[in-house]
Amino acid sequence: MDSNELETNAIVVHDEATGSVPSEEGAEGPIQDDEPDDEDPRERDTFDIEKAVVEFIDEPSIVHDEYPDSSSDEDDEARRVRKRNNIRKVDGTLYYHQIFFNAIAFKEAVLGHALKTGCNIAQYMYDKTKIGFRCAGDGCIWRIYCAITKKCRRWRVNKYIDKHTCNPNGDCEMLKIEQTIKAKWKITVSRPQCQAARNKALRWIEKEYDEQFAMLQDYASEIRESNQDSTVEVDTVTNDAGEEVFNSFYVYFDVFKRTWKDSCRQLIGLDGTFIKGKVKGQLLVALGRDSDNAIYPIAWGCVQVENIVNWLWLVRKIKAYLGLMDGDGYIIVSNRQKGLIRAVELELPKVEHRMCVRHIYGNLKRNHGKDKEMKKYVWDIAWSYNEKDFEANMIKLKNYSEIVWRDV
Repeated sequence: MDSNELETNAIVVHDEATGSVPSEEGAEGPIQDDEPDDEDPRERDTFDIEKAVVEFIDEPSIVHDEYPDSSSDEDDEARRVRKRNNIRKVDGTLYYHQIFFNAIAFKEAVLGHALKTGCNIAQYMYDKTKIGFRCAGDGCIWRIYCAITKKCRRWRVNKYIDKHTCNPNGDCEMLKIEQTIKAKWKITVSRPQCQAARNKALRWIEKEYDEQFAMLQDYASEIRESNQDSTVEVDTVTNDAGEEVFNSFYVYFDVFKRTWKDSCRQLIGLDGTFIKGKVKGQLLVALGRDSDNAIYPIAWGCVQVENIVNWLWLVRKIKAYLGLMDGDGYIIVSNRQKGLIRAVELELPKVEHRMCVRHIYGNLKRNHGKDKEMKKYVWDIAWSYNEKDFEANMIKLKNYSEIVWRDV
């Protein structure tokens, strides 16, 4: 955590997450944040949770000998159609060689990306047959270029650098608040009014980080009180100012443990994912599979980075939590993250550790992206349930491509 921290009542979050918003030129002075709000934040949280539950769609089960879709398969037409339909919802999905039915659809997708990431995307090129956008952040390399070409008579993304090297500041040149308000509500507002409203909205959002982090200990106490025999840990460190600063969070519910032991397979999936937004970090999760082959949550933790120290921390807790002993009789499935592999070797030496075929195939796609037939051979190897079939399928892959066979 940064040494520059903001004060809260309990735990503070680094200033990258809750830094003050710079004033805009022409803004009408400071605005007090203690004005009464019409909306109760708790009602908004309840609404968001209910909406997420209603919109949740579980992943389809993987059927034996059927080759599942992979997110890196650009030649998968069904996946393309699915993503094109999502573009109309402005969900911010963008990728190389993406197809749009017109220029407006492309602009809406870029706007969705700007709103999703909080980065200031600006247009740098416009023509009847080509449009380009780039990030206006200081030194940022993110850019996208879409055009109609002779080879492809539809709007297609021909250049896409999907990496932001700037810090999002909430600015968005693409979104003209005055025009939006006038078109939607037939109300004319001045630019200073819009700037003041936007700054106040940003302060509300950023204030929530302080409030939420300050309530973490209360949240942990509530879990312990309302979920008997469950465990939740909030780890903090003390900064130079003598304040408690968030370091890590871990939780498991006793009911999850009992259900996993009683009705789920002796299989645990371990993975980590980035936490996006103002507060950065890694979410480390342990998942199981129930009798319907659906994902079942076991435990999870939030840490600063994904490394061997933090994976050792999580694996030790799961080992004690589930009573795995040395791992004999259990299966771990994960990617090839070195820290995770080493942590499993140290804590669960007798566990059967297998690599996720989706991750393996994703790595192969990066090295052999133009090989369209490779997918079938890789999944045939994954579907081998005995040594004889495994060796036979490995020979088939070697005969097809020795280079891919070495990488597998």
